[in-house]
Amino acid sequence: MLRPAIRVVFASALAAVLTAAACGCGAANTKHPRSPAATTYVAKLNAVQQEFAGAVRPLASTITATNGTRGEVALRRFAAAVHALITRLRAIAPPPAVGSLHARLVAELSRYERVLVRASRRVAAGTPRGFGLVERELVRATRASASNIDATIGAMNAKLHG
Repeated sequence: MLRPAIRVVFASALAAVLTAAACGCGAANTKHPRSPAATTYVAKLNAVQQEFAGAVRPLASTITATNGTRGEVALRRFAAAVHALITRLRAIAPPPAVGSLHARLVAELSRYERVLVRASRRVAAGTPRGFGLVERELVRATRASASNIDATIGAMNAKLHG
């Protein structure tokens, strides 16, 4: 049985990652306009983020399930959506000024994906200890990932806007 706390944690995780991803790389700055390459890069990032948001938004209602199997499936689907996001981000060639930051963003999302995969396995196992681990790990990982993603995107904005 998927405990109510797990549902809340998962819903919070979903919201936090969507919020961090939705931040994108900001609107154009008229005082310091972006280069054409940077503008193209930001447009690609925003398109990938919108696709990701569309893929995971329906999962928010799935997590209201009251049994472990449905919760595990929702976590696996969320992990798969994060994996698809990572794949799409890896296909984008960033401008040199943000290359290392782009790599950092992909690495952070990859870490988060691994947490989701582990969490889905623990929920599938259905052990009470597993639920506690899932709760703690998801809360910790979601907070850390959202914070790291926000910081990375902020650094990207600073570099892209000169």
